Parts: sequence; structure tokens; C-alpha cells
Amino acid sequence: MILLLLYLQSYFKIGNTILPPRLPIRILIRSVLIILTWYFLIGPLISLLLKKWLSKRQSASKREIMEVTQLLPSIRNAMSKSWKATSTTKGIKKIILCCKLILVYTLYPFK
Repeated sequence: MILLLLYLQSYFKIGNTILPPRLPIRILIRSVLIILTWYFLIGPLISLLLKKWLSKRQSASKREIMEVTQLLPSIRNAMSKSWKATSTTKGIKKIILCCKLILVYTLYPFK
């Protein structure tokens, strides 16, 4: 917008010209070319490379993800048992005791 105003100001010779008449057009064309290059060439290339990298990482860590998802129900059970076990305490002591019990229940599984 500013480049257009500068071009019109220099073309119609309104007051003292700030820039020569052709310079704002050159800057505008250069800016449009840079934006189009980023949008149509560099952006899709980076997107493609990122997708390839993520797919490699996903296949490499698939086993770890499966192990974590298998552990989630037991951790949830440990959290609920420890919260119920700390029902007699209140405040920050309850939270600290609950965290300790969660640690104990996860390290030494219960039945």
C-alpha cells in the first residue's frame, strides 16, 4: 500500500518526490516474486521434507508409543487408588502424599 502511494506520488509529482518513479514498482515486483517463491516452491518443499522426517520418526518410535499406551490404564488405576487413600488428609499434604503413593504404586504394582 505504501509502495503504491509512493509510486503515485512520484508519478503525479505531488510535492517533493521521496523515491524515483521506477523504484517503488521494482520493490513491489521483487516483493511479489519473493512471496510467490516462498508460497509455491520453498513452502511445499519444506512441508514435504517435514512429512518425510515425521514419518521416519513415527515408525522408529512406534514401539515406545505402544508401551506407553499399554501403561496408561495401570497408571490411571494407581492415581485413583492413591487419591482415595489420601481422603483423610487435606490441602497440600494430600497432594504430596498422593504423589508419593502414585510413585509407590507405579514402582511396586499392586493387584
